[in-house]
This record gives sequence, C-alpha cells and structure tokens, in this order.
Amino acid sequence: MGEEIILEGWNLSGLIGGVLIIPPDKIVLHPKDIGYLVNPSGVNTETAIFGDSISNQRVQGYFGFGSLNELSSWEIEKVTLTMVTHKFWGDPSPDLLSDIQIILNRGIYEIFPLDSSDWIIETGINKSFPNNTEPIIWSDNNLTEEIQARVVYGRKVEFRLNYYPNFDTDWDGQIDGREFRAEDIELIIDFAD
Repeated sequence: MGEEIILEGWNLSGLIGGVLIIPPDKIVLHPKDIGYLVNPSGVNTETAIFGDSISNQRVQGYFGFGSLNELSSWEIEKVTLTMVTHKFWGDPSPDLLSDIQIILNRGIYEIFPLDSSDWIIETGINKSFPNNTEPIIWSDNNLTEEIQARVVYGRKVEFRLNYYPNFDTDWDGQIDGREFRAEDIELIIDFAD
C-alpha cells in the first residue's frame, strides 16, 4: 500500500498476480493501443501522429488503454493524462497552428482495432491546448468522471488527437505535426483513501 504501480500495458490483475484488495495510491498506465490514420485509408499502428502527411493528407492520431474494469471496485479521485512529444514534424503553416484537441471517445463505437472507418468516430468530451503546449497535461473533473464511468461499466478508454478547428494540409509535401510513442503517454489514476 502506498507504492506507485507503473503498468506498461493494461492488465492489472496479471501484473500483480491476483486480486488486490487495498488499492495503491495511484497507478500509471501507458496505452495498450496506438496508431494514426492518413486520410482517406492509410493506417499505422506504430505511433500516434497528427497533422498532415507527406502526401498532403490529413492525419489523426489515436491511442487507447483497453478496458480498465479491473479497477471497478476502487474509487478514483483524480485522473491526469500527460503527453510528451516524441518528435515535432516539419514546420506547419499558420493555417495548421490551430489548437491541439484531445477527444475521449464517448460513444459506444470502439476505435481499436484501428481501421479507416475510424475517421468518423463519435465525439466525446474533449480538451484543447495551444499548439505550443509541451508537455500536454489534461486533468479536470470531466476527465476523471468519464474515466470512472468507463471503469465501472467495463468500457474501453480511447482517445483521438487532431488540430482544431483547422487540420487540413498546408500543401508543402512534408509531414507537419507531432508524434507520440506509447511510452510518451501516461494515464495517471489517483485513488481515494
């Protein structure tokens, strides 16, 4: 009790070898799933990139933590999503210097496994950040309540990344945007005493 548990995946019971009756102070999760889509049908599952592509097409990033229902018997006090950019790509034009928008998928439709139909995912709660924000840190009551609800009902925790309101190409024939690896993204869950 009182130790920080860092999970490189999502299977809490597998990591600790059974049922944990007393929750830790917090756990740190890295995404189980990650990837990006290049409009209209390109799919990559190595990293999450958003912006525009070398072929001057829009790119949206995605990441997810699967179902966290192993945590359903514990009360979540606070959730913090932290993202540190692995790589900045290109030099986006002023048209692409819109806010960064992170969307927690609210709909019943699940994003992963990622495919080209995920361009049309349902919206959910979201948070916008100025383009120059580094690191990106999202922690508020809305995020905490939505994660707690997904934990209780066994729903997947999945996010989308894009520029908002403008995320069209700047037609320069290069990748413009940001890239994140799974290890660059942390979902930190603090539990109530």
